[in-house]
Amino acid sequence: LHDALPIWLILSSLFLSGAGVALAASPNLTTTGGTTPFSTITIAGTGFAPGEQVQVSLGLNSTTTIADTSGSFAHAELTIPNLPPGLYLVLAIGQSS
Repeated sequence: LHDALPIWLILSSLFLSGAGVALAASPNLTTTGGTTPFSTITIAGTGFAPGEQVQVSLGLNSTTTIADTSGSFAHAELTIPNLPPGLYLVLAIGQSS
């Protein structure tokens, strides 16, 4: 199964969901950065398999990163699309575990 952990992003303020969906391990995500359209958020994650490819997405925007030898990644960046204020899902999916 794939690791999957949602984070809820509220434009104009940021809320990280403490209750994520974790299937194989215990992933954890954190975000820093903007909360308005066209600003950049940086996502960091732990709890993935070492060397695992992780796809991080927000709406139609996505990026792929690789977990390090401890199963962590940092500096995955996404641009917030032009969306009205509201609650949005940031999702990180491990491709191999």
